[in-house]
Amino acid sequence: MLTNVGVTGDEQEALTDAILDWRDQDSLKRLHGAEADYYLGLPEPYEPKNGKFDAVEELLLVRGVSRDLFYGTGERASGPVGGLKVNRDQQPPIALRDIFSVFNKTGNINVRYAPPAVLRALMGGEEDDVQAVLDARASDPGSALTLVQAKVGDQAVSRRLVDRHAKTMAIDARANMQGADIQARIGAVVDLAEDGEGFVVVRWFDRLPAV
Repeated sequence: MLTNVGVTGDEQEALTDAILDWRDQDSLKRLHGAEADYYLGLPEPYEPKNGKFDAVEELLLVRGVSRDLFYGTGERASGPVGGLKVNRDQQPPIALRDIFSVFNKTGNINVRYAPPAVLRALMGGEEDDVQAVLDARASDPGSALTLVQAKVGDQAVSRRLVDRHAKTMAIDARANMQGADIQARIGAVVDLAEDGEGFVVVRWFDRLPAV
């Protein structure tokens, strides 16, 4: 995933180790990672989490995660290691905030509902391939998994691809004031009950940014 958003070589190893060090519960630093000695030495010091992420935005606290990388701004390398820079007007960079989630309990990627940014990161950023999967989901949902698996070279990632009904859903409710350019949004993330009756609110958002 990091390769296909333009993070390669030493930068990729450093970022991967730093994320894993942020999550694990010990103070042992991986070869290219970062633990408390690094974070406490910053101009505005703080402790590493040493636990699971509660929000994707926590990535901004991890060493090596720049705002450009998190928000998908600026130019990044495209495609596999050694790929060339691309014109951002032709193909915008993939933002980390758009491809990671703190609500996935399985570590699998559900191809039936994966957003376009995740599909781009999985398949190397090819827009035509992403559109083919979106078209397949609309007409023949069962074929989408085969299309994605054919484009994913990493077997460890390919084994994480699934096609099933979602157990966790994001709800986005919007209201527009009639006759005025004013919009309000609220949202929630919910876990659906196994029997299909009811749901449990995992996280509630009183206010989402207007779009």
